[in-house]
Amino acid sequence: MFLDEDRRLNISNYRQKDFSYSEDQINEIFDFVNSHNIDILDLRGGESMLIPLIKNRLLSMPEKTYKNTKLRVQTNGTLYNEHWKNIFEKFHNIEIMISIDGFGPVNEYVRFPSNWVEIDENVDHFRSHNPGNMYINTVVSNISVLRLDELLAWCYEKNVYCHLSPLTNPEIFKFTNLPVDLLEQAKQKLKQFEHHPGVQSLFEAEHEFDPVRWSKFCSMIDRRDQYRQNRIFNIYPEMKQFWDPNQ
Repeated sequence: MFLDEDRRLNISNYRQKDFSYSEDQINEIFDFVNSHNIDILDLRGGESMLIPLIKNRLLSMPEKTYKNTKLRVQTNGTLYNEHWKNIFEKFHNIEIMISIDGFGPVNEYVRFPSNWVEIDENVDHFRSHNPGNMYINTVVSNISVLRLDELLAWCYEKNVYCHLSPLTNPEIFKFTNLPVDLLEQAKQKLKQFEHHPGVQSLFEAEHEFDPVRWSKFCSMIDRRDQYRQNRIFNIYPEMKQFWDPNQ
């Protein structure tokens, strides 16, 4: 969705197929897995769970693969159905990493146009398979850090670990690219989670607010909001007084 949006906004010319395996390549990988003793089969993003060929190949693997190979799935949590329920039940050992960048409307905004109710339900479905390891991975940016406390609270309620991955590029989206007052608000709300691995490093990060960089961020968000027909101020009304897309 992001690549398609970038093309329509003339931000970049990347196409999804530039980052995708062909059907022949996918079949070659599965043929290799089925004929060898593989420790881990790792399904990485984009979103492997959306590809029918991958689903079908996973449903028809030899019993030895289900028994001896660990299935590791990296997903955005938007999909769960009977096919994937069967796949998870077939493998004796599974790991699930779910990319979620905010609680509720924040995730729907950052990962537009995701549906939070579905993601929340799917996390429970994933947990029901008792994976050997399951965790949330969160990209900490300036469009997630202001409500990061809400996501952490949700993760603790779900009893799922949340790994924090501070964004480094593009620089306009770094979580430190916020006006001082806004970043301080975020840090104050996160104090209740000082014990959480990763939160302390957020406190220690050097503030990198730059008016020009902030202006570029505001301009980029304005373009995306206009295309999506939504508005960041619906999520973060506190940003409005600092908005400056014309530096």
